[in-house]
Amino acid sequence: MERLDEYSVSGDNKSNNSDTNENMDGKPEVSSGYQGQTFVYQELPARITNPVKLAALLRTQFGVGKYEVSMIRSVYNVGTPRRLSLTEISLCRGL
Repeated sequence: MERLDEYSVSGDNKSNNSDTNENMDGKPEVSSGYQGQTFVYQELPARITNPVKLAALLRTQFGVGKYEVSMIRSVYNVGTPRRLSLTEISLCRGL
């Protein structure tokens, strides 16, 4: 099972989360990820996000290697092919 913590990046994953990470124009940040995939980045606060639930959700929704996760200053940065819905984010809440 993948484990996400502030010292490791899980699998081919590395990303941004919160509800949305927007640039100066108010548009979500988009970048090319692993093997040229395009990711939308969001930031999720680590204090209220369960890393096991987050990893399970990302793996089931997008498949192994199709998302990125990193942690910087107690914030998970999640990159996915599409924006996570509020329902999906709520499924990752709780420790």
